[in-house]
Amino acid sequence: RTMPGDGDKMEEEKQEEKKDDKQSKLMAAASATKAKEDMMVSSKKKEDFTPLLDAAIPQNRDLALKEGKKAEALENLLGVEKQTRLAADAFATGRVAKEILKILFELGDWEGINSHVVLLSKRRQQLKQVLVDIVQEAMTYMEKAPTHDQKMELLETLRAVSEGKI
Repeated sequence: RTMPGDGDKMEEEKQEEKKDDKQSKLMAAASATKAKEDMMVSSKKKEDFTPLLDAAIPQNRDLALKEGKKAEALENLLGVEKQTRLAADAFATGRVAKEILKILFELGDWEGINSHVVLLSKRRQQLKQVLVDIVQEAMTYMEKAPTHDQKMELLETLRAVSEGKI
């Protein structure tokens, strides 16, 4: 037995089902389109920076450590870092950034380490993974700091650049 008004409720439920079905079809079509766009983006050949890094890193390392031309070597490596960063290559950018810090550490330039950690972290379009790499690399120098003040300065720098980001 049906009550008066039950037909109205059933009709409403059918309309709701139709509306839900339309929404799910639209969502499926949108996600299919998004998947196609993602495939198109990922199918673009990313530039491989391995040969560039394999040449630039040792060359500039020797320039800084053996020939004493630290400024020139760092300038060259920062140029390579810019290329890799703008190409959104997190691995290559991290590798260059860590190498910059290693050179400064080997030269004993603690002020340079702090300033380059800040410089690299504030770069436009800097990738989060690169920031993680920079902080992790600089943290390995923490115990090797010659004075307590240098250790605290490095700690403060790392805290400042990673605060709210990592």
